[in-house]
Amino acid sequence: MQKYSYLESKLIISEDRNNYLILLYGKNGDRYFHDFMVHVKLQNGRINLLKDSIYLEYKLFKAGLDQFKYDYYRHPCNTFQCEFAIDLAKVYELHKSCFISDTNPKQPTIKLDATVEELKELSTVESKYTRKAVASHPNISLELLLELLNEFPTEIFNNPSFDIFRKREKDFLRTIFNAFPDSYYSFDQLDFVLPDFFLEWMFEQQEKLFWYFVRCSHKIPPKYLERLMDDDDCTTFAYLICRWNIPFYNNVVGNYHIPNEIIEKIWERHRYFEKVCQKKNKFNHCIGECEGIISSA
Repeated sequence: MQKYSYLESKLIISEDRNNYLILLYGKNGDRYFHDFMVHVKLQNGRINLLKDSIYLEYKLFKAGLDQFKYDYYRHPCNTFQCEFAIDLAKVYELHKSCFISDTNPKQPTIKLDATVEELKELSTVESKYTRKAVASHPNISLELLLELLNEFPTEIFNNPSFDIFRKREKDFLRTIFNAFPDSYYSFDQLDFVLPDFFLEWMFEQQEKLFWYFVRCSHKIPPKYLERLMDDDDCTTFAYLICRWNIPFYNNVVGNYHIPNEIIEKIWERHRYFEKVCQKKNKFNHCIGECEGIISSA
């Protein structure tokens, strides 16, 4: 008989609050065991207690949630947690007036005339497929667009309403930039290249917003790097080659997508500023400023 040094548990609740999964975690030495889960179902005013094998494809686990959340052996539960597992069939049952009748559970199609209020309601559903469809909907409000930007940037940038807001709203692009919690990092995580109009806007800013993006981006088009070669600020090139406190692959000079001739120019300009700063200050101000930038970024 298996003996555990201690037991832990995790509660997962369905959206309709009728299904409760209690996952039991046991530990034997340094190894976790996940032998079973208890399924509690509320039906017709009665509490039904079931036992489901952890290996069965129980319907709540086919709801389209990120797989890593339920990769038990790699991510054992060290403390009690509560999560919501979404039964997509229940989503459509509760919000069926917002969808077309033949919608695919993992590719939901929201009706074209969905109102702002309906889209706002759907955005609260704990289903990434539903929220992703909301982010792509042309009737999305500006408030909801900004709310979903960080989770679904590709859909937001490609949403037909994006251009409408860009032309209508003052300082819209700055609002978009500021909507990312960590813009210079987040932009590099996008699975598409930012549109030229956005890169142009960033390039034209007097602040160093653009340099943050350049320093960490693997996707900066070479044509923008070429335009940096005439910059008179030594910190620009310190950003591009600096290796302090960040992985090497996050440097432009470590980006194999950038042509070698541009990388050589970046190094050439940086060495030039090193000599200038050393003559003026008797020590290398470029590196000193770079360290300060990294620590404050």
